[in-house]
Amino acid sequence: MATRPLLGPNSLARSEYFYAVPDRAGLEGPRVTAAVGSPTYYVQGYAATENIWRGLRQDPAQGAELRDQAQRFIDRRAAAHPTLARLAQLTNGEDDSRRDRGPHRPLTPPAYATR
Repeated sequence: MATRPLLGPNSLARSEYFYAVPDRAGLEGPRVTAAVGSPTYYVQGYAATENIWRGLRQDPAQGAELRDQAQRFIDRRAAAHPTLARLAQLTNGEDDSRRDRGPHRPLTPPAYATR
């Protein structure tokens, strides 16, 4: 969105929405591009990672094993990454409700997206 045109039925309306916010804040030029690009690239990265994860774990047991392996990997490095080791709880099972609590929550598309 920041440097490449969007495709899709609501692309111009979505771009207008994303560009209007930094414009109202008084940003200009490259700062607008950065303000628009940051949430866009965050969401794209989240979606790509989620797609890869879901592609890897066809079987729920396999997904649980991958989470266990990742948790053990982090736990073994607790001395170097104490906050991550304390807060990352990957073995608590699949928690799709996390998506409702992530930083992307404020980026919920406006009403035009539901038309």
